[in-house]
Amino acid sequence: RRFSKISEKEKWKSAVFFFEFYGPQSFEGWHVEEQHTVTLIDVNVFKKGRIPAREFLDLFGHLDIANVLFSGEFSQEFIDAVSDGSLAPMTLEGVVCKHPNDASVMFKAKSRKWLDMLKQQCGDDENLFRRLS
Repeated sequence: RRFSKISEKEKWKSAVFFFEFYGPQSFEGWHVEEQHTVTLIDVNVFKKGRIPAREFLDLFGHLDIANVLFSGEFSQEFIDAVSDGSLAPMTLEGVVCKHPNDASVMFKAKSRKWLDMLKQQCGDDENLFRRLS
């Protein structure tokens, strides 16, 4: 209902809301029977596209959205912190990076531990590992 009110206020005719669905034992889309959390991570507005990070925070920051862990220049130090898992309070998986004003600039950076776990889960299936990583 809160999303509907924001959509109406912004005069969006249609929008797709993207959520992360996860639980304590979730891993790369594999879930076990347990309590799960649903967190808003992105919005794509009809004829406008994905909302830039700053606008997303302005519109939805008061709701349960993904935490902002870092704001600043993308650097090797940042990549290293994600890779070694030292960017607190990052999840095991890693981070989604978004440009503050250009929604077309968006990518994921994964932790080494998560990539190692995925490699183990995929076994010898290199194609599956590449698709999921």
